[in-house]
Amino acid sequence: MPTFLRVCFIFHLCLLSASSALVAQSHSDVVVRVPHGQTSLSVGQALRLIADQTTYKPSYVDQLIPFDKKIKVNGNSILLDDLLDKIVYSENLKYQFEGNLILLIAVKKNTPLKNDNVTMKGQVSEASTGEALIGATIWIDSLKTGSSTNAYGFFSLSLPKGIYDVRISFVGYETIETRLALAESTEQNFSLKSAKANLPELVVSPKDFDILLTTKNTGYHKISRNIFGKIPYFLSEVDVLQGALLLPGIRNVGEDATGINVRGGSADNNLILLDEAVIFNTSHFFGLVGVFNPEAINDIEIYKGDIPASYGGRTSSVVSVRQREGNKERFAFSGGLGLLSGRLVAEGPLVKGKSSFLTSVRSSLFNINYELGDNNVRRSTLNFADFNMKLNYDLNSKNKVYLSGYVGKDRNKIGETFQRTWGNSALIARWNHIFGNRLFSNHTFTLSEYSYKTEDPSEISNFIGTSYIFNYAFKSDFNFYSNPDNTYNFGYSSIIHRLNPGDRIPLTEDASVVEIKLSSEHAVEPALYGSWEKKWSRRIETVAGARWSRFYYLGPSNEYIYVNGLPKSRTSIIDTVQYKFGQIIDFYEGFEPRLVASYKLSKASILKTSYNKNYQYIHRITNSISPAPTDIWKLSDRYIKPEVSNQYTLGYYRDLFNGNLEVSLEAYFKSLSNTIAFKNGADLLLNETIETEVLTGVGRAYGTELLVRKPEGMLRGWVSYTLSRAETQIKGSTVEETLNDGDFFPSDYDRTHDVSVVGIYDEGRQWSFSATFNFSTGRPVTLPDAKYVYDGVIVPNFSKRNQGRLSDYHRLDVSTTYVSRKSLDRKFKSSWTFSIYNVYARRNAYSYLFRQSALNPSQTETIRYSVLGTIIPSISYNFKF
Repeated sequence: MPTFLRVCFIFHLCLLSASSALVAQSHSDVVVRVPHGQTSLSVGQALRLIADQTTYKPSYVDQLIPFDKKIKVNGNSILLDDLLDKIVYSENLKYQFEGNLILLIAVKKNTPLKNDNVTMKGQVSEASTGEALIGATIWIDSLKTGSSTNAYGFFSLSLPKGIYDVRISFVGYETIETRLALAESTEQNFSLKSAKANLPELVVSPKDFDILLTTKNTGYHKISRNIFGKIPYFLSEVDVLQGALLLPGIRNVGEDATGINVRGGSADNNLILLDEAVIFNTSHFFGLVGVFNPEAINDIEIYKGDIPASYGGRTSSVVSVRQREGNKERFAFSGGLGLLSGRLVAEGPLVKGKSSFLTSVRSSLFNINYELGDNNVRRSTLNFADFNMKLNYDLNSKNKVYLSGYVGKDRNKIGETFQRTWGNSALIARWNHIFGNRLFSNHTFTLSEYSYKTEDPSEISNFIGTSYIFNYAFKSDFNFYSNPDNTYNFGYSSIIHRLNPGDRIPLTEDASVVEIKLSSEHAVEPALYGSWEKKWSRRIETVAGARWSRFYYLGPSNEYIYVNGLPKSRTSIIDTVQYKFGQIIDFYEGFEPRLVASYKLSKASILKTSYNKNYQYIHRITNSISPAPTDIWKLSDRYIKPEVSNQYTLGYYRDLFNGNLEVSLEAYFKSLSNTIAFKNGADLLLNETIETEVLTGVGRAYGTELLVRKPEGMLRGWVSYTLSRAETQIKGSTVEETLNDGDFFPSDYDRTHDVSVVGIYDEGRQWSFSATFNFSTGRPVTLPDAKYVYDGVIVPNFSKRNQGRLSDYHRLDVSTTYVSRKSLDRKFKSSWTFSIYNVYARRNAYSYLFRQSALNPSQTETIRYSVLGTIIPSISYNFKF
């Protein structure tokens, strides 16, 4: 640099330094006049007075300034420095002068001010509707800590005082990043905007896999309302539980089969909840359509490994379904029409911003005709309908109340006269209350009911048959957020069971049937539970919990006493004991520990292990592999003991390629005791000595589950693979009480290999395409090992159970969704969905039938029975406004 320029540069620096020194000397004497009679100013007023009355101009970022904060002033004037001190006091701000500018800046960000903690609590909701977002994440990267919202959108974080950059995110919504100054405990509510405006569909959300890296549970899946594409369904009827079959470890026994089988368990081993109320039958249309209207559902959580201590009563899994709350900001309508059913949802505010309602109705559009093969009953029809409703009201910031309900019915007519109806109903009342900043409570009362009725006014039968089960339950949950490293969950629940196994009543006096009225069953099931979530370091976290349950089987009842050492039968009854109403007949209790430990191997990978013990006191009584509408339920009693499971799980979870690919690998082992089986040819219908048909034993299930998922991009999807075994051993004290010579044999739900492939492709905002492919090993089946002739008829003989298998199962489904171009940017949005179920018309075997050959009566033949052995195209129309 030339000498002249160096001299000019140095001279310029000297002038700047001198002017700054002069200013620094002068600002300490500057006085700001206060309007006459005022003893306080808002920060906004104070900044305007400084700008108007002095030569200094305040400079700041709006988000950092508490404009409405009041500061006290004495007299008619105040020194500028004193006024600035009052402005920044306790706000984690500082000021400095630069020429004629006053810079109001934050203290070094993410720096705690003191060692004492403050609490940030609040709720995360959807901006357009005001509905709570369940599982939204609140994260502070500088502290490597955070929280997620509970089932009611509530969160609480205990943090050191300071200024923090906070990120609030939820799948399918725009992320909020904001800087917050925490000088005292405060309430912060956040509203997230939807990332896109397409019609919502219920699919397994790809980004929900991130939950596996942060949640404490093993074997956890979440199915949420998502706006990106959709997967194919039978007749385009979205069924969230059918969607769950694409996840590892979850299957059913075949098409036209109700319920799900999780890790080798039967359908009754799963606790299915709708807003905490038990749903006993999860399907319409004999298993092809789910009872949950997808547009009324918020999300579904599935626990198949570690089951939280707040849930109990089942040995395989918990499926928690939550209904939407409704739009608190405006009225909205949505629905659709398909080949099978029509649906409509209405929602809106009762008091804007504070209360809302949601109602939905779905019904088959006409009587669905089908054939049964018998010429006498070919003309058979079926129809179904369901209704959902939910009301909620914010009493204040600490109290909210909810009322929700569900009613669903199926009606089936066979031939000219025989008719049966069945269905679920549920009523739920809730009260949320917040104690202080860190204790959240939820109190729930539920009434659940399932019933069926058969009616045959024909001259031959002429009877009415009924059965029902009622559950009355009360539950109090408490969540205490001690600090980010310690969370305590505890509570109490009590269930009253009341059920009628079945009645058969003649319609007329000359009816040929005999009246049968089985004794009703009653029981009370109380439980205490608690868990402690502890973060020991940035790598190690644990959840330790326990559940203590009791079960009281109560009168009135007549209990039969059998000859000790002999198989139970009607001929071995030696006495009958009568119990009065409310008298304790039998009593069971169980201690159910839970333990989960996770170790974070790196930022992108985590290792988890868990142990879980569960008791199940209620059982579904059927000798078919798939639940039927007329199945009955049975409480544990003197002869049918509670089923007990112990499950061990080890899992590895990892993000690959910066989150572009996600992998989970879980191995599990589950042991069962008091598992139920039934004698060959068991007579279960209207049997008052059902214990004479029941066999008990032990079981085991073990396997490995792999899930690989691509979460983002135009093409996304996942592949799941399960390698597993499920086995049962029935070894009684006599030959009649033993199956398969007392050896372990495959259970009805054993599938060695199971593969699901899902692909979703979005082409812009208008078109999306999806396909799913399923493959699984055929389920076990009992095959005849001999035959004999009785009265001229060939009869197959069955000895050992489940020694054969059906043929392998596989199926391809495809669908495409088209969103109307006109509706993309309008309030009224519409779309069309085109689906093809069973693209290559695979005739998957549901069962084998063995019969005498019509061409050669001396031979028997095996007939493959398929439920849906053909290609099934469909179309549906969806709308929202």
